[in-house]
Amino acid sequence: MELHRTLYEGCPGAERALRPGLFTDTHAFRFTGAPAWMKVQSVSFPGIGATAARVISSGHEIELTERERLTLLFPRSGALDIETSQGRRAAHGGQPILCAPEHRITRAGATPEAGYDALVLVVPPAALGDSDAQGAVLACERRAGAGDPLHSIGAYLRFLFDDLTGPRSLLTGPRAIATAERLLVDMLREAMPCGPDPSEGAGASDRMIVARAEDFLRHCDVSSARLSDVAEAAGVGLRRLQQAFRAVRRQTPREQLVALRLTLARRKLLDTAEPGSVTVIALDCGFAHLGRFAASYRATYGESPSATLRARIGRGLPRHLEPFPVFPSTPE
Repeated sequence: MELHRTLYEGCPGAERALRPGLFTDTHAFRFTGAPAWMKVQSVSFPGIGATAARVISSGHEIELTERERLTLLFPRSGALDIETSQGRRAAHGGQPILCAPEHRITRAGATPEAGYDALVLVVPPAALGDSDAQGAVLACERRAGAGDPLHSIGAYLRFLFDDLTGPRSLLTGPRAIATAERLLVDMLREAMPCGPDPSEGAGASDRMIVARAEDFLRHCDVSSARLSDVAEAAGVGLRRLQQAFRAVRRQTPREQLVALRLTLARRKLLDTAEPGSVTVIALDCGFAHLGRFAASYRATYGESPSATLRARIGRGLPRHLEPFPVFPSTPE
């Protein structure tokens, strides 16, 4: 995973930073702030055909057509005003926007203190796997409110760019890159509608789907398993899988997969025969966002991963730890 940096000062050529590598067609571009400048940092996810970028500018307006891919915009400072055939949407710093493939005019307004600063993710619907997932995300074009899963994607992108611009990036090896891509796809799938409210109750088909999924999770390599793998094993699409888990377990399949990965990480951290640092073990268990891993681990086990690693000196693997959490019995 390689970070590309470009700095443009003045109008000529600035739109090239936003052409095919980021958007399909750029029809017009102009700066709206003075002095005119733009800085673009971009990174590609070759395994899923996605591109992420951090765009910082003095303010600009761009008319473009994105023919096939979804666009997620995460303004960190400044304001966005997006005009499409369906109307106009506006967002300020901290409010993500999800755009379906379309022709649009985007106006990026800068603040006097920090200019305009935003993260952009452009991803093909095919990266989401099954057709149910693709259609669901295409149908949920929106500006995100509080609690929307899109906020988690924005936080993840911030982590990626902070890591890649740091002195020693963790996301350099093929396994780490593949893990980062899997997590991004899973988070995108979490951002789509999940169907009926779980309070409506679980039916027999829901329980059967969850049973098949959990049987697969008991026997698979959870460090590399994807939600699409779980859905395929259950014989349903991803949306149906999420509906069943919400109805039966009151959680998403991704939350259960994360719990299994946490258990695997704890086993490795406690096992004296398992070499490696917290970072290596986290990546091996399928966690690309180390800060999120540490927070989830502490919330689950009451201590940090590094504390567990220190405590294992002179001890073997505790007998009470099972290979995976025991799944609760499926309610009748």
